Amino acid sequence: MSNGLTATVIAVVTFVCLLFYTPQTESSQVITRVGLTVAIVEDGSLTIDRWAPDTVDKALVDGHYYADKAPGLSLLAVPPVWITKVLRNAFGATEDAHTVRIFMIYAQVATMAVVGLPAAIAAALVYLMALRMGASRQGAVFGSLAIAIGSPFFYWSTTFFAHSLVGSLLIFMMALAHDREKWDFWRGLAIGLLAGYTVVVDFVGGFAITVAGVVLLVMVWRPSLPAHLRFALGVVLGAAAGAVPLLVYNYLAFGSPFQLGYMSVVGFEGMKTGFFGIGLPDPVVVLELLFGGYRGLLPLAPVLVLVPFGLVLMYRRPDNRPLANVIIAVTLTLFLINAGYYYWHGGWSTGPRHLVPTLPLLGLALAFALPAGRWTRWAALVLLAWGLVLSALIASTWVFADEFVSWPLLDVYLPSALNPMTWIRNVSLMLPGWAAFALLYRMAGRTA
Repeated sequence: MSNGLTATVIAVVTFVCLLFYTPQTESSQVITRVGLTVAIVEDGSLTIDRWAPDTVDKALVDGHYYADKAPGLSLLAVPPVWITKVLRNAFGATEDAHTVRIFMIYAQVATMAVVGLPAAIAAALVYLMALRMGASRQGAVFGSLAIAIGSPFFYWSTTFFAHSLVGSLLIFMMALAHDREKWDFWRGLAIGLLAGYTVVVDFVGGFAITVAGVVLLVMVWRPSLPAHLRFALGVVLGAAAGAVPLLVYNYLAFGSPFQLGYMSVVGFEGMKTGFFGIGLPDPVVVLELLFGGYRGLLPLAPVLVLVPFGLVLMYRRPDNRPLANVIIAVTLTLFLINAGYYYWHGGWSTGPRHLVPTLPLLGLALAFALPAGRWTRWAALVLLAWGLVLSALIASTWVFADEFVSWPLLDVYLPSALNPMTWIRNVSLMLPGWAAFALLYRMAGRTA
């Protein structure tokens, strides 16, 4: 039954992400990231001069423009985009590969292969991990699909941004590290490779993973055990190897392995304050990130108010305490970094996009937070229903809300929902996902 539900979770999330892919040719960051991928595949170059007039996210070095972002997402997209190019040539395509239409095709292929599919697998891993940690089957379905299609993790998984992938990588690593009886050199090497490459994908995400690893090792590592020593050696070697693509890219693009794109960013003077724009957390920003109408997380996914209760229940099981501490540490780390970041609002964004990497971990806590009482359980499902509807509305409308709109929910998305044709389209697209969720939840209850 578990394998069948796992496969179904992956299929549901992948199908829904395919339906709701967000056209992204107006997003500066996406133009930069996909532009780097296309430059590698089509031109054999790391420069994005061709797309520089269309994006503000760029670094200027020796008269050429480069991506200022961490290159990991763009590098991962090279194989699927290259395969797409080969297929185009095989079918006799003659259209210039640098047209907007072909760029959109490449962007969609890259997004689904590198962001959407890992998000679907991450949702399935949340379900499996929750079961192994002692959550009920209904709780595991509730936690995994609440995050996968009922939170900002869903609609950011339909865009070529790094946040969703970092969250997926976090879950991949926690799944490998959770069973401490199986710690050995090769498992440590796999975890290290994922951790090292996360730094290549997103610098802040790499820092959050470092925090997660330190918390986990401090709580459970026993240096007297040979298996743990071999595991730690594998993690260190894997992390070093996983970060190599960043060093190679920096050397080829900027002339030094340790020269980051952000050091040569064009504009964004705030990046020159603090540590690449990160200073002390602002308490007002913390409140805005949680409750605000501009970038608040809870107004978009109110079911997350149950997370503290889930963490308390996780703590009641001694084997789950290390992972509960990891969830708390990573969440606090990302919150504090975001609250101290000069561009904390994320520019054109819906919700606090820099907090998206923590959401799959919060899904584990939600799996334990599903109430046992009939009426309290219905209340939890109502909270989830708000997130399901709103996530579908945002994904089908426009993920990148204008940074100058003070209340995106009221000023952009609810007016859109009042349009009958938009509402019909949203419901028709999302209905399969909602029906599958209801069926999975019902099946899990019957096999409890």
